[in-house]
Amino acid sequence: MKIRSFCAAAAFAASLSIESAQAQTDKVATQKTEVSTKQGDWELGLFTGAVIPPGGGAKIGGGANLAYVIDKWGVILPYGEFSVLPGALNSSVTAGNETFKTTGGLLDFHFGAHIRIPLKKSNIKPYFVIAAGGFKPYSVSTDDIVGGKVFGTLPGSESVEFAFNYGGGIRWYVTPLIGFRVEAKAYGPESKFGGTPVRVMGGIFFQFKKQTH
Repeated sequence: MKIRSFCAAAAFAASLSIESAQAQTDKVATQKTEVSTKQGDWELGLFTGAVIPPGGGAKIGGGANLAYVIDKWGVILPYGEFSVLPGALNSSVTAGNETFKTTGGLLDFHFGAHIRIPLKKSNIKPYFVIAAGGFKPYSVSTDDIVGGKVFGTLPGSESVEFAFNYGGGIRWYVTPLIGFRVEAKAYGPESKFGGTPVRVMGGIFFQFKKQTH
């Protein structure tokens, strides 16, 4: 009888130990994936992607942005962004035996805000984005090619042109401080690319928590 009682007590204790261990494991796993964005947090993003003009022909580039959480719910993140699009202005127009070949890239800089959709208990955070800034052409020139030879070269305009953009994306937190981001948005007004271009991008971001004392 004593042996049976002992075995029953041992089995009960083992069961409690297993449940306690499982609960602790679940707690640790939850802590690893729990996303907590607080007022005062910073975020650094690195990305690559492409601007797609209305007629096609993606222009590949990359850049970085810096965002800051201004509200206690972690929903509104003002940000600044800078990216480079090498060869974005490359084009070629032929008329008879004469060809005008333009080369040049674009610098894209803008400021705006990410407005996150606060999904609780999820490491996936969708957001909307709206921003304004400008394009700055660089190294722009046009070769006048006649009969396969360069007849002359003209410098192109490198003045800044205003642009706004809007769209949305998704942040996927791998840990509470590191994750991946994908985004798509459209630009306006319809001038630099001869229409409304679309940009798609993806990259990694790092979140820096506000120091508390």
